[in-house]
This record gives sequence, structure tokens and C-alpha cells, in this order.
Amino acid sequence: MAKTKFREADQRWVATVEVQSFDGRRKRRWFYGATKREAETKRDDAIAREGGRLGAAQVGTVGAFVDRWLSEVDRSAQPTTAAVYRGVWAKHCEPRIGKKRLSSFKPCDVSVFYDQLLAANVGRAAISKAKVVMHRAFQVARRRRDFVGDNPFALVAAPRYQAKERKSLTLEQARRFIAVALQSSDRYAGAIVLAISCGLRWGEVFGLVWGDVDWVNGVLSVRRSLQQVGRAFSFSEGKTETARRKITLPSMAIEALRRRQAIAEQDGPEGLVFTSIAGTPVDRHDFRERHFKRLLKAAEVPVVSFHELRHSFATLQFQLGQPTKVVSEILGHSGPGITARLYQHVIGDMHGAAMRAIDEALSTS
Repeated sequence: MAKTKFREADQRWVATVEVQSFDGRRKRRWFYGATKREAETKRDDAIAREGGRLGAAQVGTVGAFVDRWLSEVDRSAQPTTAAVYRGVWAKHCEPRIGKKRLSSFKPCDVSVFYDQLLAANVGRAAISKAKVVMHRAFQVARRRRDFVGDNPFALVAAPRYQAKERKSLTLEQARRFIAVALQSSDRYAGAIVLAISCGLRWGEVFGLVWGDVDWVNGVLSVRRSLQQVGRAFSFSEGKTETARRKITLPSMAIEALRRRQAIAEQDGPEGLVFTSIAGTPVDRHDFRERHFKRLLKAAEVPVVSFHELRHSFATLQFQLGQPTKVVSEILGHSGPGITARLYQHVIGDMHGAAMRAIDEALSTS
């Protein structure tokens, strides 16, 4: 609501407008002038500049807005995603830009922010994550008109970051790892077989319950994922419809699940396929340090992460000539375009072989 009145105390006109900040509180802003028209012009110009609302002036600091936004992320995003956002904000962003006013934050502040991170020897990967978090925060602030103008994190290039190329096992190495896993008495050996032969993510493997296994048809339903933040566990459905999928199990995966079932029956077969000895969800750190690394060493294969077993599966599928769409569906990607982008280096390496094959097939000599 806008009003204008004359102030006897200082012989000035004041135009006011009521505004609402991002946290729902309502406040009033004042615009002064020697004449009524001057005061109202200042108010109307401010309204025009700020897209029809003046809430940005009441939002306060970048930190105040991001704290509020992260509370919403906690409720709406995957627990691991929310934890990463909070970690990046608390460690890298809040100490450097948290106290700056949101309404006056500019691209030059972003440049200074990046320079400070580099001076503190923060890695390029961490800086890239910081940019993602802050870019998304400012996008939300702009949509709500708590920040007026272009997103400053979209206007300044972050320090160059080249993601490390993921490692993958060769066909022979994958065979050897599966053979060692199937012969092992380790309670989590079957998880390795599922990752290599089915391309499952860590959370998908350890979120499986026995009801997901169709023994008659040899089909596995991937319906949820185990999330771990610190020592806390939770389960979430796949991010997209394609992430919730059915996979025809190869013979070695069925064998691995049968072996696991025989062990699990001693612990109680209800619920999760893979559990700790106590029957609780599997701790990621414990699995990696006490089981996964030991099996890698026993198989005498290169040191890879568990997620790189999924990458190995996809790479082998392309090398065996499988269509991108089929591989994408098995992996649970939202579309073939994502799969093609992630594995363009593999697909590119196959172009030469494909052209040599067609050259040989069409040759008349």
C-alpha cells in the first residue's frame, strides 16, 4: 500500500510503500522530496527498477537468504544433496560473502570471491561446486524478486576446472574382479558383481530389498536408493521415473544374489539384501575401507571407486556395440543425450572401428 504525506517537522514530503521480505515480514520504505511529486517520483522509480516490488531492500545479507533457502533444500532435495550444499556453503561461501548485502551484491563481488578461494588454495573442483550452489541460490532470489537484476554468478566465469576422466576396468579386469568376488566369502562381494554386471549406483545396490528380486523371471526392480549423511541413513525414490527401472539380471548377478541370500538367511532374510552383521544399512566408509579395497587387491585390478564399476559397465556396453538408448535405460539416465555426453570419449573412440568395418564391408577389391 502506497501513501504520501507532508511532514511538518522538516517541511518535506514523504512517499511510503509497504513491502514484504523473503521471510514473510512486512515493512515500510520511505522516499523523501521537497515536493509531493519529487517524493512520489522517487518511490515510483524504485518500484520500476525493482520489478514492481521492493522486498529486496528488506532481505538483508546473502547469508540470511541462503540460510533460509537451505532450509527449503533440506525439505525438498535428497539428503546427500542437501548435505553437500550445506557443506560447501559453510566451508567456502559463508565466511567470504555471507555478510554482504544481497540487494547490492555485484559481479565484482563474485570475482573477489573466486580470487579469495584461489588464494586460500581451495581446489578447482570445490570452487566449481561453490559456483553451482551460489548460482542456484541467486536464481531462487531472482525468481522471488528478493534480488533484482541478472544473476551475478552467471556473469563471471569461474576458474577453469577440468573434471578428471573416470577410470574403468577392461573386459579382462572386470571378469577377474567378478570371479574373485564370486569365490569370496565377503558378505558384500555380491554388491561388486551387481555394480559391474548391472551398472547400479552405490545407493541403488545397498537400497535393494529381497522383494525387488524376481527369481522366476530373473528381473531386478530398482526402486529406491540408500542415502547416508554422516552416520544417519535414509531411503529415497529415484530422482526421475527412468531411475526407477527393471533390469534383466545376467547369470553372474543371479549367482551373486543366491550366494548372498544363503548368508542373509542366517541374519534374517527380511528387508535389505545387503546389511551389516547387526542387520543395519551398510556404512559407506566401512564398506570401502574394510571390504572393497581388500577385494580390489585380491583381484589384482587397478584401484577404482565403487562408482567407477558403474562406469566400467557402461564403457564395456559401448565397446560391445550396444545402442546408446539401451545403455541409457539400463543405467537409469533421464535420456540418451545425457548418456552420450557422459561417454562421448568412448563413443568417439569407436568411430574409427565403425568406419573401418563399413569400409571393409563395402570394399569391392
